Amino acid sequence: VGRRFQASSKRLNMFIGGRIWSVIRPSNESKNEDAIRIGILGAANIAPLALINPASQMRSVRVTGVAARDPAKAQEFARKHNIEQVFSDYQTLINDPNIDAVYIPLPNGLHYEWTIKAIEAGKPVLLEKPCTCNGDEAKELFVLARSKKVLVMEAFHARFHPANLRVKEIIDAGEIGRIQSVSVRASFPPVFRDDDIRYNFKLGGGILMDLGCYTCSFIRFFAGGNPLEITRATPTLKSEQVDQGMIADMKFPSDVSGTIEANFLGSFFRPTQLIPTLEIKGDAGTLNMTNWMMPNVYHSINITMKDGTKRSEQRYEEGWSTYRYQLEEFVRLYRSNKLESDVVPHSDSIGNMETIDSIYQAAGLQPRTSVNSSNP
Repeated sequence: VGRRFQASSKRLNMFIGGRIWSVIRPSNESKNEDAIRIGILGAANIAPLALINPASQMRSVRVTGVAARDPAKAQEFARKHNIEQVFSDYQTLINDPNIDAVYIPLPNGLHYEWTIKAIEAGKPVLLEKPCTCNGDEAKELFVLARSKKVLVMEAFHARFHPANLRVKEIIDAGEIGRIQSVSVRASFPPVFRDDDIRYNFKLGGGILMDLGCYTCSFIRFFAGGNPLEITRATPTLKSEQVDQGMIADMKFPSDVSGTIEANFLGSFFRPTQLIPTLEIKGDAGTLNMTNWMMPNVYHSINITMKDGTKRSEQRYEEGWSTYRYQLEEFVRLYRSNKLESDVVPHSDSIGNMETIDSIYQAAGLQPRTSVNSSNP
């Protein structure tokens, strides 16, 4: 039994290790002559994982430019990731005719300003979540994008993965009956320094604007709409207005209840706490999913019916990372002259920010507002 367990563990570790490598490994895929040329605003830590690595695996995309506030950092970033051009500032990159689209992974408080500027310049945008700092800004941004006929897609990468689309399919097909409740949880260890931008109120910081915006997005995705009411919101504060943890209960249409929990308080000594979990209860059965955030690494969709029958599913399909599926969708929209994705449409992005606003208000905290950068 011990040898069989060791062999199974070894196979599982090799499987998961291979999945992780598929996310982080760069590639040297040759490019099509008409590959979309994407520029990055900001030498952000998320950019290699979210854009550069998946783009390197695709013939249809090239990352050709970067701009950052610190020219030396931009130069080093470009050298490390084989990006051919460093721009002096964000606006110069946006205006360059050799840049077809922009990826914006700037601090939350700068998303609104620089996405508006990209839209005004007619440049399609892959916009890191959260799209803005509040619901009003989100409405203004997407109204402008539609009026200017410019593609803008919010980068909720996990929403594009086949495993999460399969969960949505199961729900919509009524396989567990009428939905009664949805719970979404995510936790991360407290590894960020006190001066990290995630804790900077002026730059749109707080758990709900980081890990928590995923939980808001997914509970709305699976509950089928926006909450009617936030019935409870309990923050764990890092500072006066900045949440390090948040638990919120809410009511949705059709008498569906929901709970989100997100925090930067997880423990390495309790690793199971760090696995994002999802539970959807219906009147005929319950669906539980492990690792909805990075299902390409590993996940399990488990269904238990009230008659006692059980089954488990996994959906890896092409085996791509969540970020690869996201970028493939952005390329598809760009090529087909679409303005928004059916998976994360503009109305969904707006609804998510309105939900975040409502949770902050219920918690006695201020919704965030964007800033104007004086030195791009």
